[in-house]
Amino acid sequence: MSTREKVVFRLIYLFIAAFGSYLIMKDANWCFGDDCEFLQTTAIGKIEPMAYHMGCGRFVPLQHYDYNLLTLFSFGKSAWAHYSLVAISFMLITYFWAKICLLIYRRNIDSNKTGLLFSVLCFLSFLCSKPVVEVFLEVIFPERLVLLMLSAFIYLYLSTSNEKEWYKYFLAFCIVIYTSYVKEPVSGAFCSFALISLAFSYKNISRQKIIFFIAIILNFVIYLTLYYFLVFKTSTHFYNEGRCSLSYVSNIINIFNHNKILIAVFVLGIIRGIKILRSNDLKHLDFDSLLFMSISYTCAYFVLKLNESYYFTPSTFIGYIVIFYWISFYFHKNRVYSVVLSLICFCFIIFNCNGVLNKYKLINENRRTFIPTISKILEQYGKSLKIYGKDSGDFNGVILHWQKAVLNVVVNYLSKTEDKDYVSIIDNMDKLTSMNAIIISNQNISQDEKKLINDHFIHNNIIKVLHAGGLDFYLRR
Repeated sequence: MSTREKVVFRLIYLFIAAFGSYLIMKDANWCFGDDCEFLQTTAIGKIEPMAYHMGCGRFVPLQHYDYNLLTLFSFGKSAWAHYSLVAISFMLITYFWAKICLLIYRRNIDSNKTGLLFSVLCFLSFLCSKPVVEVFLEVIFPERLVLLMLSAFIYLYLSTSNEKEWYKYFLAFCIVIYTSYVKEPVSGAFCSFALISLAFSYKNISRQKIIFFIAIILNFVIYLTLYYFLVFKTSTHFYNEGRCSLSYVSNIINIFNHNKILIAVFVLGIIRGIKILRSNDLKHLDFDSLLFMSISYTCAYFVLKLNESYYFTPSTFIGYIVIFYWISFYFHKNRVYSVVLSLICFCFIIFNCNGVLNKYKLINENRRTFIPTISKILEQYGKSLKIYGKDSGDFNGVILHWQKAVLNVVVNYLSKTEDKDYVSIIDNMDKLTSMNAIIISNQNISQDEKKLINDHFIHNNIIKVLHAGGLDFYLRR
């Protein structure tokens, strides 16, 4: 790669990192929802304990543990400080992506400019999706850390060229251990990577590499053992219960519908699986192992029946790396394949632009308005707030009580108090007529009730000032 092309390559990724970080930091503030976790811990100078994310079938004690670093600094309590960790993660992910693409480029491509174009195209296609925007514009998503760790792991693994670089395997294994306790499917995904790599190449790889793969498999066994004894045996109910009413097949179809790039990943997986089994084609084993790592991560959520799109960002990230590899590989061998894969990435950028922009506006609006609006309500109408909603006893009822708990944490945070009960739930519509600050939950409210409430508010000069987390906030003029 010439000096000029190196400069262009670095400037493009530097611009992506800088612009992305700017969007992350712009109007940084707490949002309604799981941000309340920080409002009870690091945002008030307290360390979040590992036990916070252990129980109810969950075993991810390190999910947000990196935010505890902020307690070492006087400015660490602010939302800005928390978002700065997200921005740093994004910049590092961009850096590792660029380094990975350079490694792939050196293996496959003679044309520097073409390699540059393809790598940028794949990365932009990954970034131009609503779940990725969600992950990086809010502080709560552990997928942000999983993406960072995965990108570092893949770079370290692919860049290890001889036995003298054993320290890269050591660092990569440290990443495996830490990330296993950030999100549940991670240890299994790493295990599938190691199993496939070991099963098809154990006769031709170094002793160090064999030890590396065996260590990853043992890490999975240790994780499952700890999960069983520390969580599974003591859990009376599980996190995924009631969250998805779809059948397993319908849920899988729904996941593919909202994460269409995974269709390409699975089709590619079928093609490569057939090639490996029929023709013993092991020349691309590193990237085949990554491909099946992506598929196994996705399949974990098939089994768990969890279908939120942001769950699959690690799968799509790995998938795009593999897609870039095959685009670059086929560029000088069969350009039809290369063009088809490139068009898939390009189409995702075009078709997702509008949805990504709307998602950004929605999150940014929440960041700009939520805390200031709640502060204004508390200042003008006091701290005692009531949510109108119907507790049905089903999952909608669980969401209603979650909304109450979140709002109560926010009021405590703004009031500089702890564990006080400021928020209550009412189910009598008549009580709304005497309230100046009115909060309506959308859980279990019929369309007729909504229309009746809306007509009453219009008649009594009551205006909607905020919508957040399924709650509508109204103030009497």
